[in-house]
Amino acid sequence: MKRQYRTALLLLVLMASGCKKDFLEERQNKGLLVPTTLADFEALLDNTSLVMNLDPALGLASADDYYAVSSALVPLSETVRNVYSWKEGPDLYQGSTPIDWIRPYQQVFYCNVVLEGLEKFPEEQKATGGYRRILGMALFYRSWAFYQLAQIFAPVYGETSAKKELGLILRLSADINTFPQRTTLSESYNRIVSDVQEAEILLPLSQTVTTKPTRLACRAFLARVYLSMSDYTNALKYADLCLSENAKLLDYSLLSTTATRPMPRSVPSGNDEVIYHSGLVDNYGFPGNGFSNTLIRIDSSLYRSYHPNDLRKTLFFNALPGDQGYFKGSYTGAASIPLIFSGLANDEILLIRAECRARTGNAEGAMGDLNTLLLTRWKKGTFVPLAAPGPTEALQAVLRERRKELVSRGMRWTDLRRLNLDPTTATTLYRNINGNVYTLGPNDPRYILPFPDSETGEGIPQNPR
Repeated sequence: MKRQYRTALLLLVLMASGCKKDFLEERQNKGLLVPTTLADFEALLDNTSLVMNLDPALGLASADDYYAVSSALVPLSETVRNVYSWKEGPDLYQGSTPIDWIRPYQQVFYCNVVLEGLEKFPEEQKATGGYRRILGMALFYRSWAFYQLAQIFAPVYGETSAKKELGLILRLSADINTFPQRTTLSESYNRIVSDVQEAEILLPLSQTVTTKPTRLACRAFLARVYLSMSDYTNALKYADLCLSENAKLLDYSLLSTTATRPMPRSVPSGNDEVIYHSGLVDNYGFPGNGFSNTLIRIDSSLYRSYHPNDLRKTLFFNALPGDQGYFKGSYTGAASIPLIFSGLANDEILLIRAECRARTGNAEGAMGDLNTLLLTRWKKGTFVPLAAPGPTEALQAVLRERRKELVSRGMRWTDLRRLNLDPTTATTLYRNINGNVYTLGPNDPRYILPFPDSETGEGIPQNPR
């Protein structure tokens, strides 16, 4: 941990190209680049291309959205091959520290620098809109980083087990010489939720670009967090609040199915569905930058599940012989890294509300939300509204469409983990690699990736695997 924080400190000093040039130019002759003004702190948080707005990708390699033709695994890193095959034991990273760990903790460090710096401001400045907005941004980014870490390196949240199981190392100080221990899972999630709830009060309803969090992004994020905690009442509450302000959906019939990148760019604000832009780190070559690797393909049964009139099949995938395909439909809409969208968008929030309505007994409301979404996804004049006789059938329909709508959005691993807690929705995963079949059963310890070896000193226990 100390090593990674020193790395982050070096990045803070050097500040690369992601921060605003004026910050560097103004301070180039002043030794270490220590932020002191509101503009400095915002510039630090605006380092979107190198540090902020980048999320772990090992969950994508671990889940069942994709399968790799065996030859495609050869050029990939040892870490990805180990994660892809669900290797047993803690030695997944071959003594290295994965970027999935480094990047979020760098984000946490940056946020802590901002939060501690803002605390020193005079009281009269703390009441200004600019101060409150930057404070809210730092709280949001830190909670987002902690949440992303929890999906990879901590157990799935269970109401009865969360107070006993170990969660994250919650770094709440920029001091690299402090060594906090792992908190309980309950404490980890309480911090995530409390930071976002505070940010919601501080942030404006909208900002100039989608890389900056907003009040809507906080509500959408809380809906996602509570869903991952199986807290359907609160997930429904925040999804409803979010959609009451903005429920725009893309009309897929207006998009080109033959385009290389059919989705509108989410940055700065070209995709009407996107609430908050973030993308998966691309340090592994998996899934082949999303658009070009024909040897890393979408799960065959998933690909075949799309109806011929469902435009998602041709907008999300390039077709291959044998009724197969590979992914192209990222909501980044971009040709540059990050290519795989992992941020927040209205389609996800509508599906969260639909699922929560089904789980709380409102089958009609759930199907209404689902039909609202699907009407924008099918060829004009071909969609027949779905119906369900009760909440159980409505939930099944929502989960099927969630699987198809949110493919390659970095959420499938979290969905598998939470759905495995219920035997009726649990899934066993299979891989066939060079004729060898690997399996990952529901609630297997391998659903929790180990901490890097360099981080398990100082009495910090390792995840069992």
